[in-house]
Amino acid sequence: MDQIDPDKIYTLNEIFTNRFFYWIHSIPTLSKWINKDIVGDNRLKAVKVPIKNGWRYYIKGNKIIEYLAAFENGTLYSTSKGVTNL
Repeated sequence: MDQIDPDKIYTLNEIFTNRFFYWIHSIPTLSKWINKDIVGDNRLKAVKVPIKNGWRYYIKGNKIIEYLAAFENGTLYSTSKGVTNL
C-alpha cells in the first residue's frame, strides 16, 4: 500500500497494472468486483462514467487504501456476490 498515492484518482487500468487488488488477475474480473461494490455498500466510492463502448471507472487512492486495510484486517470478506462486512 506504500505505492498508492492517497490524493491521486486512479483508473481501472492503473489499478490493474499496479496490482493493488492482488487477488484479481484480469481486468473484466476487476470491473465486476467494482460493480458489485457499487451495488453493495459502495466502500470504494467508485465513479462510473459512460463512454461510447462501455464504462470508465475512477477511484481515489485513499479509498483504495481504506478498502485494502479493511480486507486485510478481516473486516471484509469475499463471497460470490461481492464483498461483505463481517
